[in-house]
Amino acid sequence: MNTILTLLWERPARLVSASFIAVALLGASLLSIPAATTAPGGLPFLDALFTATSAVCVTGLIVVDTATAFTPLGQGVILALIQMGGLGIMAFAISTVFLVRRRLTMSEAELLSFMLNERNRHVVVRQLGNVFVVALVVEFIGAVLLAIAFMSHGQPPGQAAWYGVFHAVSAFANAGFALFSNSLEQFVHAPLVNGVVMILIILGGIGFGTLLIVRNGRHGVDAPHDGRDEMIYQPRIGLMGHHSSLRDRLRKPRALSVRVAVVGTALLLVAGAVLFYVLEARNSLLGMSIPQKYLASLFQAVTFRTAGFNTVSFSDVSRTTLLIAVPFMFIGGASGGTAGGIKIGTVAVLVAEFRRFFFHHRDATLFQRRLPGRLVTQATILLIVGLVTVLVATIILSFTESAPLEIILFEVVSALGTVGLSAGLTGELSGGGRIVVIVLMLIGRLGPLTLFAMFRPEGKPAALRLPEGEIPVG
Repeated sequence: MNTILTLLWERPARLVSASFIAVALLGASLLSIPAATTAPGGLPFLDALFTATSAVCVTGLIVVDTATAFTPLGQGVILALIQMGGLGIMAFAISTVFLVRRRLTMSEAELLSFMLNERNRHVVVRQLGNVFVVALVVEFIGAVLLAIAFMSHGQPPGQAAWYGVFHAVSAFANAGFALFSNSLEQFVHAPLVNGVVMILIILGGIGFGTLLIVRNGRHGVDAPHDGRDEMIYQPRIGLMGHHSSLRDRLRKPRALSVRVAVVGTALLLVAGAVLFYVLEARNSLLGMSIPQKYLASLFQAVTFRTAGFNTVSFSDVSRTTLLIAVPFMFIGGASGGTAGGIKIGTVAVLVAEFRRFFFHHRDATLFQRRLPGRLVTQATILLIVGLVTVLVATIILSFTESAPLEIILFEVVSALGTVGLSAGLTGELSGGGRIVVIVLMLIGRLGPLTLFAMFRPEGKPAALRLPEGEIPVG
């Protein structure tokens, strides 16, 4: 046992992966007991495992109805799994250690950097408390507003409060679990419900780094080191302490990721809303007023990138709309947040590299900043691994399931991007198909780089460089 723990702790990526799997198995065990479900004799373990994995990977795909298949205890377990998965299981555990002894070792800080997608471990230590504060405050405000909205639709105060908490956490974590059998379709014309859920999804998917810079303007200043391989947490006066403006903060080098996240999110939302409106105005949106069509289109544009809620049934949308949604789900949200996908930053780097190649520029650049070559390599690898994973999973499911290819592709990308939207196939998956989707959700939540870090051999690069060679390309 000690040997196994040592192997896990030496590779933070292994410990992170093992933590997600362990919590998913624990959640499945809890969800399969009779007290957690309305199913006679308890939920079958594979269904419970699928639900637990979907919750801890903040995906939202379901094989049983969350609203009717689970008791309040089961729904509470799902909510806990969503919260742990959204903010990071190891972040919860290590933050407890930090609160006790006020310091983190280098390995513990590296674990947090994996969970929060922040390369600078010093920044991770200093921002840990802020991440939880921001998340809890946003979720609390969202829960209050949603409870008010649900009460205005006739729900009793107690039930409205519970629904408000559940959906606020689910939305901010970009999980997409709902306590209504048809997700949020009955609220398609409810501006407050739509608005609050959309804001929560965007805030969760835009990345904690963005939220923290906007909140307090702290940047990557190295934390002090005491020579004992430990990181000492010492709060520093951020830029807000010097009364700097948000504009000044966004000009800092470290804020490049923030600008990419904000601009990328805005572009994807506008493009998604326009495309959905154009394609569905005379189909699934037929019968709505123009403002209602705009609201529904915007909501779908927000949610089909990362979150999995829907106010329009995706079983009713056209084949073209399903295919258009695939690249949005594949891209996902920003790094460091609760969203999935290959991330906006990855696409931004690839676009910058394409522009460099096409216009014969010397360097790939974004917002007047030169991008290092390692980022281009990393982004290319992420794209290739994502596409190969989608291809392999689609081929497997096309063999195990009887469904049109576009439906299978949609479900595969939804699972890998931890989106959670379904065109009706997930609930009908065979046992083998469910296992494939479970694996896809884990891969999507952990990310290819974490998986690579689990198995990549350690060692220094070879000092000898081989002669350069050329092969025809294209």
